[in-house]
Amino acid sequence: MGPIIYRIDKGNLKKIARPVFTTGDSYVIVDKLHEKIYIWLGSKCSADEKGAAAVQARGIDEGDEFNGGAKILTYDEGDEPAELVTFLGGLKVLDKNLATSMLKDVSTGEFAWESDHVNALYKISSEEFDGINAIKAVQVPFEKSSLDSDDVMIADLGVDIWVWQGKSCNVKEKVKGIQIAREFDIDRAGAQRPKVFIEGDIDEDEFLGIFEGKLPQSESRVQDLKLETFDQKPQKIPLKKEKKSGLCIIVMGSMFVAIMLLQAFKIWI
Repeated sequence: MGPIIYRIDKGNLKKIARPVFTTGDSYVIVDKLHEKIYIWLGSKCSADEKGAAAVQARGIDEGDEFNGGAKILTYDEGDEPAELVTFLGGLKVLDKNLATSMLKDVSTGEFAWESDHVNALYKISSEEFDGINAIKAVQVPFEKSSLDSDDVMIADLGVDIWVWQGKSCNVKEKVKGIQIAREFDIDRAGAQRPKVFIEGDIDEDEFLGIFEGKLPQSESRVQDLKLETFDQKPQKIPLKKEKKSGLCIIVMGSMFVAIMLLQAFKIWI
């Protein structure tokens, strides 16, 4: 039995489909099998959202499902245990605010939710956890200084998804990095083609160039998003005129044959 995930929005529970958390919000995760209720608090969530998460968690515990028998566990962003991350099947943390009750808005631009895409950088790290499912993808500043040789980084450039592998990262991080990069295709139109760069390789400069504004060409980036259009109207064929022309040719041909026959008849006489 998988996790049931809620985000606190205006003090109420709003169910979400996948473990994509945001720093400006708080979340409640229900584990029915083990009778546990987790509260996850983003580093930038407000005091009222923290309180609402606690109230809603107690409400779930006191409901018919648990009858007060569930264990409520609260964790701040960055302190979540491997047990929780593994139960979620991995965790993606965006530096963003979604709930409308927030006092302060955190604007980072997730392509699936924003009309204008804002480039973002994510760190894939398993240093503190074991197991490929206990790996977090955490948004970090879109800066060259965010790169760490021990980790894998994902650059979300909209249609282009680039993966940077540090020279000291492990196999789990490499595999998970590619997997997460491919999952970006679920959130947006077009076909994402993750491109992999390895620290120290000759083509690494292409990746590093994104921090200097050297982004992929716009034409190649949006070609998958162009829709087929039918602006041009089909050309009308003047059938009536063609029929008249054909009839005219037939009449003239018949007259010619008749004249020739008449001339031949005169000669014979």
